[in-house]
Amino acid sequence: ASPDPEAFILTNRGEAGEPPRAVDLEALYAEPSVRVTSGQDVVWKRRQSVWVGSFFPDMSAWDKLHVSQRRGAGGRSVAMEFPGSEISCHMSMFPPQTYKKAHRHGPGRAIVIPAGEGYSVMWEEGKDKVTAPWKPGSLITPPNKWFHQHFNVGHEPARYLAFHPPMQFDGHAENEHFCLELGRALDLPVVDSRIMRFQDEVAIVVERYDRVRTAAGLRRVHQEDMCQALAIPPTRKYQNEGGPGILDIVELLRTYSANSSEDVSTFLDAIAYNWLIAGTDAHGKNYALLIGAQARVRLAPLYDVASLLPYPDIDIERVKLSMKVGGEYRLRNIRLYHWRRLAQELHVDPDATIQRVDDFARRLADHVPDIRRLMIEEGLTHSIIARLAEMLTARAAACRAILRPA
Repeated sequence: ASPDPEAFILTNRGEAGEPPRAVDLEALYAEPSVRVTSGQDVVWKRRQSVWVGSFFPDMSAWDKLHVSQRRGAGGRSVAMEFPGSEISCHMSMFPPQTYKKAHRHGPGRAIVIPAGEGYSVMWEEGKDKVTAPWKPGSLITPPNKWFHQHFNVGHEPARYLAFHPPMQFDGHAENEHFCLELGRALDLPVVDSRIMRFQDEVAIVVERYDRVRTAAGLRRVHQEDMCQALAIPPTRKYQNEGGPGILDIVELLRTYSANSSEDVSTFLDAIAYNWLIAGTDAHGKNYALLIGAQARVRLAPLYDVASLLPYPDIDIERVKLSMKVGGEYRLRNIRLYHWRRLAQELHVDPDATIQRVDDFARRLADHVPDIRRLMIEEGLTHSIIARLAEMLTARAAACRAILRPA
């Protein structure tokens, strides 16, 4: 697991690229080591320890497993991480002629079979079951939210190695809910959200804003995200991949919005807010238009707003925004003159724009303690809330320092 695989496979790092990092070969080829986890760990928070390394021995015979009977008697498991990588995994071993309890989770798990023979039964709730036989070398990928259950029909213990999608975003639902409520406190028009539990899954639930109650019942309000409105394929939602930038969206709002001055102001506030909270996924599909009666167009409430700050595995020095601010993507590089340049590009008052962003930063820091208390009142206890509150406060102070003239 190289900490910078792009250095080996890419020759052109693109407009928002960067030079390759130096690779510590001694660390890269070191023996795996065990790390004891703590309550502040985002990955593997349910496990007491995790093995960390770039190279692991033969998974069909590795013996560093501990007793784990949550999903069946006789089970053993081990957790693994790769330094500098977003990928994590775990391996489970269970006895012959036994099975694992069924469960389900989100998409993106790749299950490899290092040892054993058997089959897995998978099904979407309320629908027919699918049986997938396996043997050493088999690969299974349960679809999103499909129940699945593994059966070992052989005469030897079976093992499966489950590779997870990036796990550093554990707590993302609470993160998004916090950021939406903080945006509301700053008078941004955000969607209504709450956190709910569905068995062992935690999810953010958003009230639909594209429905209107009438005497005849609910009426749908047509919505188009900015990529759709600008006829840009969804695969190019990021500006550096050909997606819309700030100027494109401002021009669209000025042309079609029924209240263009208000919608442009709201959109620019959202750009400032995402810079302040390190909301790096605010791309063209995460802003939208609502098209009502007589084709009346307005900017939709803000949604999918979350911060990258509380994730310890993310190097904040390397992250980029989805849209350029004054010609700059990289979060750490955006300075006072980038905001001034953006204002000039949009033909708005630079001094007023900078004052508005600074005011946002000041008010953000004032409201963070209130939102943290709100999360506690709602019964939310994930450790990400405290980290997010602390880091947003520090980030707001740093941004205010950036906005001061030299």
